[in-house]
Amino acid sequence: IAREQRTYRSVLYGEPTATGAKIGTVLFDGGLEPWIKVQHNGENWVSVSGDPDRTMSNATAATTFGLSTLAASNAPNGTTRSDQNGELWVKVGGQWLSPAKKQTDKKMEGSRERGAKRGLFATRRVLTSELVPYLTQSMRAFQCNTYTICERVERSIVSGDGVNALTLHVPGCKERQTSKFAECNFAGMAAEDIPGGATVYRTCRTVVEAIVQQESDLLRLATEYDAAYRSILQIAGNFDLSLRTFKWPFVNTIRQAAGIIGQLGRIPCLLTACDTSPIDNNLPPW
Repeated sequence: IAREQRTYRSVLYGEPTATGAKIGTVLFDGGLEPWIKVQHNGENWVSVSGDPDRTMSNATAATTFGLSTLAASNAPNGTTRSDQNGELWVKVGGQWLSPAKKQTDKKMEGSRERGAKRGLFATRRVLTSELVPYLTQSMRAFQCNTYTICERVERSIVSGDGVNALTLHVPGCKERQTSKFAECNFAGMAAEDIPGGATVYRTCRTVVEAIVQQESDLLRLATEYDAAYRSILQIAGNFDLSLRTFKWPFVNTIRQAAGIIGQLGRIPCLLTACDTSPIDNNLPPW
């Protein structure tokens, strides 16, 4: 399910290149092992999925690296520090981990789960309304893929017929041919493992529904932001084009108006001001 979620997000938001990825970016290789981007002497990708005992709390990290506990706690993911033995430690989540393996950007690019690509939201010279059909199709594909997994789990549990092939029928989705999950075959499980399998059966659809709802809310937010962003860009672009088109006539008119305003000081009075005081007829003719 997590793999389907990553695939869906890569379609919408894109996949960065290993070289251009920001510090703290997490990518998966072909074996679904997570790698995190750090800043470390050329080998900028480290795997923290090794020995679970190689962990360090924020309090211990503060003492080891000469930091305050607050600084160790607030360090962003991907932050690296070396201890007195020169061993590398990486901040991941709420703790510090010692990476099991390291590799360069080039090797990470060749071993990653999916290749780098531009997402739908990065499409240029289109309105957000033109992207809606593709966004909707991507969400529907994500729903079908995840619900198919639960259907496969449920059909694998009922496996007394001895047939490994499955034909999955999820309402509203394309029919699929696949095989059963060997791990979900209760008949082949030990008695102590059956409760765990029952938990998977009960919670699969609940988990999928929660993830789909979360992604739906995020998609709605991203679409609204994209529409507002593109609208502002269009207004700014049209305004800039208008200024460049009417630059000289507009500026010349302003300059002439400013020149006229500067000459108004030579006028002794306005007509309304002159009419406010009657002319004294007793004054000499000069």
